[in-house]
Amino acid sequence: MTRLASVLASLLLLTACSGSPEGAGNEEPADAVQALVDRLSADPTGGWTNSLHPNLDLPPSATVEEVIDRMFQVVSLDQGRVTEFRILELRGVVIGSQSAERYNAARIHTNLGEKIVLFRREQQDWWTRVYDVEPPI
Repeated sequence: MTRLASVLASLLLLTACSGSPEGAGNEEPADAVQALVDRLSADPTGGWTNSLHPNLDLPPSATVEEVIDRMFQVVSLDQGRVTEFRILELRGVVIGSQSAERYNAARIHTNLGEKIVLFRREQQDWWTRVYDVEPPI
């Protein structure tokens, strides 16, 4: 039993350490959410928060899927309407350098490509914003 545990631990260690070098066909995507957070945090005016956001008319208890689904029902993007989506990643982020604010960030796959949706509860509704995932540099 000890030998089996040792072999499994060795295999796990080898697997963890065998990642391909940066830029060598590595299929792991760059951290698109962090890249967006960094870009928005670098905006000294915070103007990205000032534009209108759709009225979703959802309760504070709405699920992430309900918030995103309703947003895509009322918002049309330049490429058209999102009719299908699947959440790939969800996490909390802090945006801003001076007066940092907390948001939820969802990286999603849609029929129009990958998007990042920032959202949070504000006053009586949900604040939302959709961004295209920018290709890695």
